[in-house]
Amino acid sequence: MTQGINSPLRYAGGKFYARKLIIKLIPHHSNYIEPLAGGASLFFAKDKVQKNWLNDIDPELINCLMTIRDYPKELINKLKGEKATKERHSYYKNEFKPTNDLEKAVRWFYLNRTSYSGIMNMQNCFWGYGDKYSMRPENWPLNIRRT
Repeated sequence: MTQGINSPLRYAGGKFYARKLIIKLIPHHSNYIEPLAGGASLFFAKDKVQKNWLNDIDPELINCLMTIRDYPKELINKLKGEKATKERHSYYKNEFKPTNDLEKAVRWFYLNRTSYSGIMNMQNCFWGYGDKYSMRPENWPLNIRRT
């Protein structure tokens, strides 16, 4: 087994802390399917196999994951220089109107990284960034690149 990576996303109810235990219980397989990807902690932590599928009911999450996969440099460039502030969080939540998939991914990623527990339901998407537990904005590009 090779060393996996941490998910670039936060997700309430995610498997981040249990991922190493769960991975030990997964039998050998050539197809991997996650019907409810969420933060995809297991997917990012485990070895990739012949076919890997991530699914989720949240189309903005899937768009963000596909952007990380297909356009990481563009996403990194858009996020470079962003600060984790309550004002920027409010801007992305209430004012920013994305016009394409890249901008949707930027918005989703920023809000995910700066919202309390990564909660992305817009009614409950409140500022919740803390340096002690969150990935610092200057490290977002590195984490996306590693993905």
